[in-house]
Amino acid sequence: MSTLGLHELLTTNTGSLHQATSEWKRLAEDLDNAAESYIRGTRDLDHAWPEGPASENAHAKVASLRREMSNAYQPARTIVDALDHHAYAVGDLQQQARGIIDGARADGYLVDETTGRVTARARDTVGGSLDADLRAVQSYADQLATVVERARALDEQTAAVLRQNLPDRNTGFGEMCVRDITRPEVEQQRGRSPEQVAEWWNGLTPEQQEQILAQFPDIIGQLDGVPTTDRDTANRAVFDGIKSDLQRREDDLNQRIADLLADPTTDPDEQNANKILLQSLHGDLADLDAEQARLAKVDSALTNLGDRGYLLGIDTAGDGKAIIAVGNPDTARHTAVWVPGLGTTLDSTRGNVERVLHLQEAADRLTPGQAGDVATVMWLGYDAPETDLSVALEERSRQGAGPLLRFVDGLHATHADGQYHVTAVGHSYGSTVVGEAALIGQFRVDDIVTAGSPGTHAQHADQLIADPRHVWAGSANDDPVSEPVNNPYSQAANAGSRGTLLGGAVDAGLAAYDHGHGPSPHYDGFGANRYTVDTHGHSDYWNEDSVSIRNQARVIMGKYSLTQLDHGQRPPDLAIQEP
Repeated sequence: MSTLGLHELLTTNTGSLHQATSEWKRLAEDLDNAAESYIRGTRDLDHAWPEGPASENAHAKVASLRREMSNAYQPARTIVDALDHHAYAVGDLQQQARGIIDGARADGYLVDETTGRVTARARDTVGGSLDADLRAVQSYADQLATVVERARALDEQTAAVLRQNLPDRNTGFGEMCVRDITRPEVEQQRGRSPEQVAEWWNGLTPEQQEQILAQFPDIIGQLDGVPTTDRDTANRAVFDGIKSDLQRREDDLNQRIADLLADPTTDPDEQNANKILLQSLHGDLADLDAEQARLAKVDSALTNLGDRGYLLGIDTAGDGKAIIAVGNPDTARHTAVWVPGLGTTLDSTRGNVERVLHLQEAADRLTPGQAGDVATVMWLGYDAPETDLSVALEERSRQGAGPLLRFVDGLHATHADGQYHVTAVGHSYGSTVVGEAALIGQFRVDDIVTAGSPGTHAQHADQLIADPRHVWAGSANDDPVSEPVNNPYSQAANAGSRGTLLGGAVDAGLAAYDHGHGPSPHYDGFGANRYTVDTHGHSDYWNEDSVSIRNQARVIMGKYSLTQLDHGQRPPDLAIQEP
């Protein structure tokens, strides 16, 4: 039973309780990181040392340590939650007690802060009722007693949690195996918000997380709210599985072709049938080779990034989807999500990853000596339009807006403690996707940057972000997408149509396309900042060391005063505390 009294309640240092919470939180995080590192570092032991008595002993010891380390994490997290609740609850009870004491004294009563006793002060004149005084004294005393009882109950509850979650003196946290998580449990996370997914994931033990990554990588790799390193692990497993399956199918086809060629028949009908079958098998083999070549571009991009690269999404269906980060968004202070546009497929991965790599490097140079403070993400999480009518329509941007919103929410849900600055960068039709996400609302980005934009479906910059000074647009003068009417190509086409039956049809068609997605954001009347661009055409905005990429990097890092503008108004530089 708790013996806590009023004096102990009033004099409890809640600051020390919050400090203890922080220290236990760091311990829990260290345990989690250590357990994950140990599990990952020993996951290939079965392959490296498969047989023998020493191998069996090593495997048993590894399994024992895995369970011990994994089992230690959850108790530490429980203690963190208990201490956090205790600290805030004590603060609330202190305020309640102090309010009762102040009220009693204001009414002329004496309060002993050690015992909680309330007495009436001697009165100089006869006035009021003795019974009323006695009732008031009893009321204040009862209120204080109730607060103290609540404090004692809280004290006992927190003490019980601490006792239950401390290690046994002899067995530590033991080797109890936690239950496996089932596939339906994991699939249930698909419809939940990134914040809910993050809460669920963080509530699992490291061993349970490892089990899920090993058994259900196809689900985990696509879940916004799962940490970057875990999504990367899951998606690389999925990607390796896809490549292995393609190789197996290719080997099977080659074997079938070899078998047919090795056993020729003299029967004319069979010869004709085999010829047709060989043609079909060679066609299937060509399709497989094309698919492997497409995936090889993703593989090459990841290999080129090395340890800086994280595969946050992969889907080979149709034109394909891929999400690749340069740097870890969970630990970076500044993250830019780059959304590509017209004609983007998995075949474009290598070039697009090079663009976000150049952008990350340009931004990183703005904070020398602070490694890891910026990450950039190539987000091809939607089906980009082809060079057909789809690029002039809104459907693809609306389909992509929801997934983009969830991805950005996921960045916030998994980000480490501290300030976080997120920028959305839209190229070409990708800026239309970004604009659509912003128009839906609750798009948790601090800045929006467009390059070569045909329009964002907004009529003014303040529809995208409340402060239009945080909307930035760039356009090369000869970009046929963002300058469809006035670029050299359209001028030549229009000139060629003069005096023909087409008349002004070319000019009218170009004007209609120019307004198909709303006003171009780089035009003065849109209200955005037009940053200076020195590149040419539609795809060179991220050339290394160009004025264009340096201006975008300055926005990403919140160093707005350094940007070069053709028109607009810069906001104050971002005041963010760097690590």
